[in-house]
Parts: sequence; structure tokens; C-alpha cells
Amino acid sequence: MQVFVVVKELLDQPEYIKAFLTKEAANIFVKEPSRVDYQIWEKSVKGNIDDPNTVYITQRYGVGDFHYFKDVYGNYSQAKTASGEKGQALACKIG
Repeated sequence: MQVFVVVKELLDQPEYIKAFLTKEAANIFVKEPSRVDYQIWEKSVKGNIDDPNTVYITQRYGVGDFHYFKDVYGNYSQAKTASGEKGQALACKIG
């Protein structure tokens, strides 16, 4: 399963903004004038998919005490493990 993740740069690292099921929906989102520097990354969902309408965004803890986008998983358990001790896993409805 592929999803389209919108990120922007924060301290030279990717900050997660939103995920979409289609590239068209992501393009509409980033075309807002205030979202000039946003990027769309196509990502494969890793692990088992518990619900095709929900993905889990893994974020790692890093520079400046911020969490940065890491990857996309199909279930919370694998996402939480992949995030690491100080990271976090965020549920994102995409359907």
C-alpha cells in the first residue's frame, strides 16, 4: 500500500504534516499559498495493515527537542517499536 506524506523542513529535518491516500489529494493540500515549501513523499506502508483507512506515522526524537518524520506503518505496535524510546507513533486517518 502506498501513501503520500506531506512534510516540510524543520531545522533541516522532515516534519510530518499530513498523509493522503492519493497524490492528487496531497497536491491539492500543498497548493495553498501558505504551504509553498511543503514536499510530497510517496511512501510504502510497512508492516501488517490493521485498518486500510489508518496508518501510523513514526517520528524520531532529534535536534532541538523536536520529533521528525521517520516512516509509515500499518499498525501501532510495529510503529511504536520503530519510533524508538523517545520517538512517537501517530495514528492518521487516510480513508
